[in-house]
Amino acid sequence: MSLNKSINEMETLDGLVELPELEDLSLQANGIISLIGIEEKFPNLTVLDVSHNKIFSVANIDLLSELPNLAEVNIQNNPICVHRE
Repeated sequence: MSLNKSINEMETLDGLVELPELEDLSLQANGIISLIGIEEKFPNLTVLDVSHNKIFSVANIDLLSELPNLAEVNIQNNPICVHRE
């Protein structure tokens, strides 16, 4: 099962209902700053696209380790991806 909630001006996952059977989730270009609760709402994710958001904290990426089936993640174009020298 897949869900595309791209370009919805969401900052968090609060407005999304729990879908334990969901495997593919696209949240591109929303302004998301937090992934808190992703492991509880979507425990069976295999693919996650959160590109073009506002994720800046490593803690949000660490949450993804709680998703044992996650095989593919796109976090491009988030502040966390900016490398400073």
